[in-house]
Amino acid sequence: QTENRPAIVSMCSVVNRLIKTEYQVLIDHLIPMNYPAEIAARDLRMKLTDKGTVGIFNMCECASRLVHAKYPYGTLDSEIDHALSIADTFPLIRKNLGKGRQKLNLCRDGFAAMDTAMLGEHPRVLAADGYDKVQNILELAEFGRLKEFDVLYLLPCFNGCSGGQLLFGNGYLSHQNIPSLTEKETGC
Repeated sequence: QTENRPAIVSMCSVVNRLIKTEYQVLIDHLIPMNYPAEIAARDLRMKLTDKGTVGIFNMCECASRLVHAKYPYGTLDSEIDHALSIADTFPLIRKNLGKGRQKLNLCRDGFAAMDTAMLGEHPRVLAADGYDKVQNILELAEFGRLKEFDVLYLLPCFNGCSGGQLLFGNGYLSHQNIPSLTEKETGC
């Protein structure tokens, strides 16, 4: 579908809403997505025998995810019952770190799995992080100036979701630590 090129990939309701309100000509370029938290919640809900007694909570790294956890973009219902800010809950969790701890294996492939599945093997991708950059890219796309790209990957927070403003800690350090965390334990 060359008429809807470049496709726009965004896991953020801020970008989706920005396109819907300011760049309506690009709405057909948005790739419809099922968000990972919603997929996990639906899978869990299907496995439950007593669906009414278990609440599903989503821990969110930003204000956009707090809203999105309860009202996913493009759908009217959600299997997520409540959304919590990581910044509010992490200090409580931190008190209990190391108590009853289970081994956690991180997989580097998990961080790239979505990209590979959605974008294909050799796409021409233009990625932008930061709200001003995203707006600049959308303006160029609106006037057909980015047709040489297959996909626009747009994240309004600097460093993507690892830069979310409700995270506990520094987004730049979090982003820097991902490679070292996945190097130690591959788990794949």
